[in-house]
Amino acid sequence: MPHFETLRRQNPTKLWKKRLTLFTRLLQGRYISKTKTLLDNFISELENAQIKDSQEINRIVKETILKLNDLNEKGEFIDTLEREDICIFISKAATEAGLTIRPGEDITQEHRTW
Repeated sequence: MPHFETLRRQNPTKLWKKRLTLFTRLLQGRYISKTKTLLDNFISELENAQIKDSQEINRIVKETILKLNDLNEKGEFIDTLEREDICIFISKAATEAGLTIRPGEDITQEHRTW
């Protein structure tokens, strides 16, 4: 049984708020909040997918990455640490849903612009 509830609690945006200065949080707060919602929705989509094959999981990953691209174009808030956090989170969730990922493989790279 996948542990999607555990993944929801591991949403990386929670760490971002702790890492950022108060000023940066104020500037980027809405983007962090939108990212949290987007990643929560990503987990829900994986959890509720009728067919959990690699094609469907990859489709959900791609759509999430494209939404993150759009969001980042508006706020340019994804830097190195955030990128690493997101990539790890998405890979972990996709693996939990049943996708096989080779060691060192970045399933987000093909679609992301950040």
